[in-house]
Amino acid sequence: MTPDAFARIAEAADSADATVFIPTPGRRRPADAPAVRLEPVAADLESLVGLNPLVAAANRLLSAVPQIRSTLRHPDPAALRAELLNGITKFQELAQAKGYGPEQIRLARHALCALLDESVQNTPWASQAAKGPSLLQEVEASASGKDNFFLLLNDLENLPAANLEVLEFFAACLALGFEGELRNRAGGRAQLQQIRTQLIELVRRERGAHGLELSVRWRGLDVPLARRSPWLFTWVSACVCAAILVGVYLGLRVLLAIQAEPLARTVASLKAKDGLLTAHAGQPVTPRLKSYLAKELAAGQLALVEDGVKSVVTISGDNLFASGRATIDAAYLQTVLRIAQALNKVPGSIIITGHSDDRPIRTARFPSNWELSRERAHSVVKLMAGEIADPSRLRAEGLADSEPIAPNDSPENRAKNRRVTAILRVASQ
Repeated sequence: MTPDAFARIAEAADSADATVFIPTPGRRRPADAPAVRLEPVAADLESLVGLNPLVAAANRLLSAVPQIRSTLRHPDPAALRAELLNGITKFQELAQAKGYGPEQIRLARHALCALLDESVQNTPWASQAAKGPSLLQEVEASASGKDNFFLLLNDLENLPAANLEVLEFFAACLALGFEGELRNRAGGRAQLQQIRTQLIELVRRERGAHGLELSVRWRGLDVPLARRSPWLFTWVSACVCAAILVGVYLGLRVLLAIQAEPLARTVASLKAKDGLLTAHAGQPVTPRLKSYLAKELAAGQLALVEDGVKSVVTISGDNLFASGRATIDAAYLQTVLRIAQALNKVPGSIIITGHSDDRPIRTARFPSNWELSRERAHSVVKLMAGEIADPSRLRAEGLADSEPIAPNDSPENRAKNRRVTAILRVASQ
């Protein structure tokens, strides 16, 4: 399993809408289903399976991880748990059939159970799934159910050549988002990133030193070299041209975003001025959402300001989204849903606005902060729509850094400007 494969897994797992594909040869991708299904899917066979049969044996469970994490509600957590336990049993049988020893299987199973337990525990429906012992408690008959993922990983790294395929299995779990005890530790994310990087470098060194001989179950096929198709050059040329066109398109998209930024900033300032002109400052302040959001306000998860004509709920963008991403963090899904439920109780139009700091972003998906802030606002609208009786009340706007609430002169102030607001405007009386 190549280090590049880990990077592709990690990139896909960062998106709640993405499905990580860890293939089994000869199997077809299943049809989409509303609930999480443990089905193998097809992808890069050579990089994900050819060098590590241990990862291939667990592909049905590993491919379910991002699906579990992105599921807002699950109709039957107990059935899912039973299916996961059955999948773990099958994984052990497959690994044993592939020639792995009991200790290798035990270590990989521990990492797999820890990853699946954490994935379920970080969902909005975790409380429904917590009625029985964890998978780790069930499989290892452990009373505490505490995972020893990082302790085991440290032991494995002391003998990398002998444990390379198990190390790759642990690396796959980390690439799929496993955080373990580092999740809530101060500086844990930086430490986790360091562990991931060091592990991938270790795998890269061992693969470079030992090559394919580390995988004793691999055998090449002794077949004559097939004749190259006369159309090969045409296909290669077409692919190169397509790649060039894609590159030109992405470059022009970023350039267009840069040139359009002054115009977008002007339009945003006009909207702000219009809002000031239509405000009714003389009207008395009527609390509308404070009682509904009292728990969240007390916990410091959001801020609320209300005047005579509107209520403004503000959530820190760093809490809602990872840097450069537009997918809502699972830890804040319930908070956003709670805000939507409160807004649903009060009539009026609702504008969700995304805001950024003044640090520019230039990526293929987000050529500027305008696209990023707008996509973040749309993500919140999409989640809230399920809780609002009349979703047409909702509207999303991306304002980038056009409405800062603090000077962008320090990391703390820039963090204040990275935010999402829900503005409830009541009808004029």
